[in-house]
Amino acid sequence: TSSPATPLDRGDHLFGYTPKLRLRIAGRGADALALAKVSDSAGYDTRVQLVDDEDMAQAQSAGLSTLEKLDTPAALAATDDDAWTAFILLFHDSEWEVPLLRQALEGPAFYIGAVGSKRTHAVRCEALRAAGVSDAEIDRVHGPIGLVASLRDASILAISTLAEIVDAFPGKSSSRRPATAILMLAAGASSRYEAGDKLLADLNGRAVLSWSAERVPSADYPDRFAVVRSATSERAEILRRHGWNIIENPDAAQGQSTSVMRGITEIAKTAEFEQVIITLGDMPFVPGSHLDALRNAADSPARSAIMTESDGTLCPPALFKRPHFEALMSLSGDQGAKSVFLNLPHGTDTCSLARDLAEDIDNMADMPDGLPEFSPKPLLDQFGRQITYLRLSVTDRCDLRCTYCMAETMKFLPKRDLLTIEELDTVAAAFVGRGVKKIRVTGGEPLVRKGMPELFE
Repeated sequence: TSSPATPLDRGDHLFGYTPKLRLRIAGRGADALALAKVSDSAGYDTRVQLVDDEDMAQAQSAGLSTLEKLDTPAALAATDDDAWTAFILLFHDSEWEVPLLRQALEGPAFYIGAVGSKRTHAVRCEALRAAGVSDAEIDRVHGPIGLVASLRDASILAISTLAEIVDAFPGKSSSRRPATAILMLAAGASSRYEAGDKLLADLNGRAVLSWSAERVPSADYPDRFAVVRSATSERAEILRRHGWNIIENPDAAQGQSTSVMRGITEIAKTAEFEQVIITLGDMPFVPGSHLDALRNAADSPARSAIMTESDGTLCPPALFKRPHFEALMSLSGDQGAKSVFLNLPHGTDTCSLARDLAEDIDNMADMPDGLPEFSPKPLLDQFGRQITYLRLSVTDRCDLRCTYCMAETMKFLPKRDLLTIEELDTVAAAFVGRGVKKIRVTGGEPLVRKGMPELFE
C-alpha cells in the first residue's frame, strides 16, 4: 500500500520502491500454459486462471503453484491486481471474455491484453461497448497482443507477449520524467474581494498574481499556461513577464469549469504532455517544492490523480494524468477539478501542505501582513538525488609546489577576484539552507589565506 506523499519543504523524505512485475493469465490450452511457464521461469509473480481440468493438471505438473479454477463467468473471484499487474486473456470464448475483461478494467492493472486477430479484437471491443464499457476503458485493452502481432506458435507468442508487457511495465529503468504542464486558473471575477481585483492587490510590494506566477519555477516547469479573461488585461501582462503562456477565456463568467476546459483543451493538443498540475492565481504561498511533491507522488503508476490536502481539506494544486483530461474538459458550471478527483474509483492520493501555505486570497481578511516562511527546495542533481556535499575553494595559492597540481610558472588569481570571507560565509549559508550537510574547504592550501579561522567559526 502507498502512504500519502508529503512535500520536501517540510523536512520529510520520500523513498521509492518498485514492486516486481506480476502477471495474471486467464485462458485455456497451449497459449495460456506457454506464457505462464515463460513468466514463471523469468521469476515474475505468475497467477494462472484456467477453465479446463486438463490444463490445471498440466500447470501443476509444470510446477506452477498459483492456480485458480474458473467455474462460472457469473461468479468470478475477487482479484488483487495492482498497478504492477498485467492481465492477459488467452482464449476465444465470448462467455468468459467480457466478464474477465470488465473485471480487469475495473482495477489498476498497467497492461490488459487479449489474444486474437485485429478482426477478433474489433468484435471483442463491440461486445464490451454493448456491455456498457466506455471507449476510454476499451482503449486500455491491447489487441492483438505481442510485439509481433497474430503469431500462431504458442511459445513464440508467449515470448512476444511478455516482451510487450515488459516494455509497458512502469517499473522498468528510466531516467525520463513524464512531461508535465502547469495550468493556472486566473480568470475569476474577484467578486468577494472588497477592494478591486484581488489578483492585483498588493502583497509585500507586489501583486498577488505576481507571487503566484513566480512560485512555479520556469527551470523546473517550462510548460506553464495561464487562463485569463482577456489576453490584453493587466493579469495577462503580469503572467507574460513571468514567462507564462496565455489562454483567453471570454466565457469565464459561466464558471470555473470553462477555464479548466479551455486550459486542458489547449494542453491536450500537445501529445507529449502526460500530466497536468492545476493551480490557482489566488494561492501565492504554494512553494515550488510542493509541485515537486505532487510530481514525485505521480511517479507511482498506482496514482493517476493527486490532490493537495491541508488540515483535512482537499484543495489545489492538483495533478491529473492524461487519461483524466476528457473528464476535466467535461466539467460544467462552477465544477472544479475536485469533482473529477472525488469520482475516480481508484488511483487517487493526497499530498499534504501546511495550512499557511495553502491559503487562498478570497477577501481582504485573507490578506496576510507578510509572506509565510517556508524552506527553499533542496538541490537535486540530474538524477533527482539530493545534493548534501559542497566543495568550497577559498584560494588557489599554496606553500607547496607539487608537480601534479601546479605549473612551474604558476599564475595566481588577483586577490580582488576572490570572494571575501563574508561572501564565502554567505555562500556557505545559502547552500546549507538548501540542504547541504557537509562542506569541504579546499584551495590551494586553505590555511595560507588570512581569516580562515573566523570562517570556520
